[in-house]
Amino acid sequence: METIAPFTLHTSKEETNNFCDSLYERFSTGAAYEVMSNANETVGKLCECIDVAVLTNNDSRIRNVLQDLFSSVEFKAIIVSNEEGFCKPDERIFLKAIEAAGGKELPRDQIMHIGDSYTNDFLPATSLALNALLLSPDGHNSCKQSQTISSIDQVFQFL
Repeated sequence: METIAPFTLHTSKEETNNFCDSLYERFSTGAAYEVMSNANETVGKLCECIDVAVLTNNDSRIRNVLQDLFSSVEFKAIIVSNEEGFCKPDERIFLKAIEAAGGKELPRDQIMHIGDSYTNDFLPATSLALNALLLSPDGHNSCKQSQTISSIDQVFQFL
């Protein structure tokens, strides 16, 4: 694992810039991330039978990260908040995802949104009449008003 030099209050402007550049670069590839157990296999199986899109509050680096982490998977679309100019829970980014998933031809009750935030994922998805699952591996994000799964492979129970 790569170590990034510590940042302190006495760090020079050049050291601060180098630190920030290192952090930015570190999170530009899949090396800085850990994939959930069964995620590759599950996402691969899902992509074999349905169209899968990614909707994320992130910047364009996420495209490289997803390629690194899910190299054998072809997503129908990747909708990135930084590129769209608005982020979850703004309904406009969900509407972009709906359009990417099939647009007006696909009934909303045939779209499933899976996210890890009750506020940013579950609520906006259900307010747009989408099916939604809240992914909460440790149980901290679970809510009585939501369908909650603790592992991504449990999504098959809801399809």
